[in-house]
Amino acid sequence: MNKETEKKAEIRKNAIELFQNKGYDNVTVVDIASSAGISKNTFYYYFSSKEDLIMDLFKPADISEDFFIYLMEIDNPLERLNAIYEKMIAYYVQLGREIIRKALVLNITHDYAFDEKTQKANTSRASFLLRVYKEAQEKHLVRSDISSEKMMWISLTHLMGCLQVWATSSAEIDLKKMYMSHYEAMIHIRENEDDVA
Repeated sequence: MNKETEKKAEIRKNAIELFQNKGYDNVTVVDIASSAGISKNTFYYYFSSKEDLIMDLFKPADISEDFFIYLMEIDNPLERLNAIYEKMIAYYVQLGREIIRKALVLNITHDYAFDEKTQKANTSRASFLLRVYKEAQEKHLVRSDISSEKMMWISLTHLMGCLQVWATSSAEIDLKKMYMSHYEAMIHIRENEDDVA
């Protein structure tokens, strides 16, 4: 990891702690910069705003080399898919409901999903995930009556929906259990799938 990447990771880590301890609205850019041992101007080198930072937090950090190696050691692509989603869900749970809630609101009001930086990151992640879905279909481990692309986008869209329910509900919800049960129903091979045109 180069120095720039390390510094960005440190800013992210400190921001998460501050948001969790003080609440997003009670934390300033100066607070984040100070906790990371940098100036306000240096913060703006890495992030254009506090909102940009929280949207960066909303996207799980790129797959670490260790986790990528772990994934490649899993022969079964269905187990690999499960590991990916479980890792993403664990990341969101670790962030906490308030950060997720704020990111969802920002995404709706500012359409961060369509900015160039987000699209580039999403394309890279999606292409990796798509390869795993295709491999699972080739091995007849998941349904093939819909394209692997459609299955991937349905699963990711559903994850966003589950995050919204989890982050905005006053009830205690097991995010992993909720998502994985729906995901498993979506990918399940139908008994009469060969009859589907």
